[in-house]
Amino acid sequence: MEKLKAIETDKSPFVNDVLDTKGALTHWVKLQLVANFEFATWTKSGRLRKPATFFRV
Repeated sequence: MEKLKAIETDKSPFVNDVLDTKGALTHWVKLQLVANFEFATWTKSGRLRKPATFFRV
């Protein structure tokens, strides 16, 4: 969490608008870290289907 807080920004790193987050808070970070995740599949709207498991940065 310390690594993410250190690179947090108010600006989205994506060119396209982000899909509706359904009220969830979004935290953006500068694109400096690489992380490994595992997830079951993609949703029809192109999102990761939960649960997603974070392995490491």
